[in-house]
Amino acid sequence: MHEFSIAANLVEKLSEFVRENPDKKICEVRLEIGELSHIEHDQLHFCYESITKETPLEGSTLRIDLSDGQSSYIGSSERFWRVYEREGEPCVNCGTKIRRIAHGGRSTYFCPKCQRR
Repeated sequence: MHEFSIAANLVEKLSEFVRENPDKKICEVRLEIGELSHIEHDQLHFCYESITKETPLEGSTLRIDLSDGQSSYIGSSERFWRVYEREGEPCVNCGTKIRRIAHGGRSTYFCPKCQRR
């Protein structure tokens, strides 16, 4: 499971940074991962949370951004969706407010600027 070694290296480097900069605190770590990396995001989150216990990074949040820009979600284990259930919030690409249309008892969320019909 290479997710463990990735998380361990990440925590080691960031803990070193915090030790060298005691006035700094890391609350969020953003990691960009390519689509073809074959990294299991959920496993990486699990490893990160396990390894950060009793370190300067304990309590910090790991956010994983997919680098292809085409994914339907951004973020991490919470799955920060780009448009789903984000009506009225700004699009992560262009800032336009996300819209929702209802049809057949279901909803479709979209950015009227980025997702033109």
